[in-house]
Amino acid sequence: MKNQPLIKSFVRRHGRISARQKTGLQHLKHTSLMQGDELLSGIAKDRSIICEVGFGMGDWLLQEAKKHPKDFYIGIDVYRPGIGSVLSSVHELEIENIRVIEGDVVEVFHQINRPVFSKVVLLFPDPWPKARQSKRRLINPEFIARIETVLCPNGMISIVTDSQSYSEQIQDAFSNANFCSLDINQHTLHLNTKYFKKFQSKRPFIHLYKWLS
Repeated sequence: MKNQPLIKSFVRRHGRISARQKTGLQHLKHTSLMQGDELLSGIAKDRSIICEVGFGMGDWLLQEAKKHPKDFYIGIDVYRPGIGSVLSSVHELEIENIRVIEGDVVEVFHQINRPVFSKVVLLFPDPWPKARQSKRRLINPEFIARIETVLCPNGMISIVTDSQSYSEQIQDAFSNANFCSLDINQHTLHLNTKYFKKFQSKRPFIHLYKWLS
């Protein structure tokens, strides 16, 4: 029996890359997956490491890194225009506590395979809204199990989605996982990102979840 092909949670959308983004991509050192120890090389062991999965154009990643210089931030994405934009900002603003990884987060977490992150953040992961696409959704029991391998004790997972059906799937996926759900007041949620501002004006119902390991 042949092995079933692995279903990816993303499609590589190349899009137009600006001159600034091309310049940023020249600073990308991690163009392929490496072993976990090499991936995290040079980061002091006493620093908290926060990982954002699918950072888009990097608004949250850059803001948090500037606000919390003692922490270290790792962004994982496959969208090259966004990667280029973030790396250009990192270079221009001389931000020293961000590392960008181009690759599939499932494979990256598999490479790391040990508890290193104090927090994993997913802001508006692709909801794949059509019924036939739902199998592509990233957050499922298998991915949660993978997060468990890279999250430190008392580490946190933060997830924000504006999809009702995805929200229900996320809750169901975590119902049998080894995490404690934290009560969150959604009305206190404010993200200074382009995506959040766009959809906040349409007054969607935003679902914010936090789980503690």
